[in-house]
Parts: sequence; C-alpha cells; structure tokens
Amino acid sequence: MKISLIITAAGSGQRFGSPESKVLVSLLGRPVIAHTLEQFSNVMHILHCVITAPPGQELAIKSTISKVNVPFSVDVITGGERRQDSVKKALNFLIESTDSTMVLIHDGARPHVPSGLMDRLFFSSNECDAVIPVIPVTDTIKQVDSQGIVVNTLDRGRLRTVQTPQLFSISVLKSAYEQGYDGEFTDEAMLVEGYGIPVKTVAGDVNNIKLTYPVDLERLVGIKEIGF
Repeated sequence: MKISLIITAAGSGQRFGSPESKVLVSLLGRPVIAHTLEQFSNVMHILHCVITAPPGQELAIKSTISKVNVPFSVDVITGGERRQDSVKKALNFLIESTDSTMVLIHDGARPHVPSGLMDRLFFSSNECDAVIPVIPVTDTIKQVDSQGIVVNTLDRGRLRTVQTPQLFSISVLKSAYEQGYDGEFTDEAMLVEGYGIPVKTVAGDVNNIKLTYPVDLERLVGIKEIGF
C-alpha cells in the first residue's frame, strides 16, 4: 500500500477568533500543526504529505513543520478559497509527483489521532475505496426552517458525526473531482457519495476533537497531558 497524506490547514478559523491561522496557535508550547503532523510519524506506508496553507502563512507553516521529525517528505502549498478547492489542488499535486494509490485527508486542526483509529481505517480499506471515522450522535437533532421553527426530529440512532482522517483510493477521488460538483461540500466523503461510491464507516474516537472554539484548546491540553 502506497499512501499520501493531505492535511487541510487553509481555513480562516473565524469561529476560533484568532488573527492567525488556528493551526499556528500554541498547544503545550508548540503550534497545533506540529502536533497534527506528528500524529502520522509512526503510520506505515505514508510516502508523502501535502499541507494546504492560508495565503500569506505558507512560510510560517513551513518553518513550524521543519522542526517535526517524520519519515516522509512534506510540501506546503497555498490552499484554495474553499476546503474542496484546497483538497483538489493538493490531490493534483500528489498525482503529478507521487505514485501513491491511497490518500489520507485530515483536518490540520485535529492534533490528536489515536492509533487504534488508524488501524480501523486501514483494515476496512480492503473492503471499500472510501473509509471514514464516525461517532454516534447522542443529542436529539431537530431540523428547522429558515425562521427557526422545528419541522422534523431526526432519528439519532441512524445519525453519525464524521471525523478525519478519511481514507480514499486516489483513482476514485480523482474521478469524483473530474465529474464536477455543484455547491459546497464539507468533506470529501460527501463528494464521493455523490459520485455513487459506497463509503464505509468505522468507529471514530471522542478524543479526536477538532479545534474550532477557544474552549476546544483547553480540552486538547487535557487530552495531550493525560495521553489518551
């Protein structure tokens, strides 16, 4: 298995409220992106990594990751306007520069990926060309209209919250992008679903949280210190 890794870090991070990219925020004395990249240092078969950066912050991210010891090469490229544009740019970069057959796509703001999660992804990749980690929804979910009025209560037993990293066959993901897409999708699984490819789910991990709000940073400090 030959795998490449795409780390998406080109988002604006407006909800976090930081003037700089949230992946450059300090977590236990190091930028978040350093922790994120380090999570993959012991993952076998990764040959190459591409990190998508916000315009103007490429050098800051390059400087940060230069201090992270990983057994594969890493490139930083300027991301696109939307997540899907960033991933498409990174995917094209990989296709031109590597012979990888699979690609992991991961949020740069998820700096803690338990090893068991990676094992589950790789095990299921033998069955399916697209595998994503999920966790069950525990809250009641309401669907509302534009005025905020409830129109439906969804069956939470069939709902899942989606995490990254997500694992795809490069040929399948490339074909899905070539089909074109309308509107915006929030992860690559959504694109692949629209292309008609089955997407396999595996158990995610509640500690694989995404840095979205300042309070998440406190949670991540606790997780990293305890060593979950």
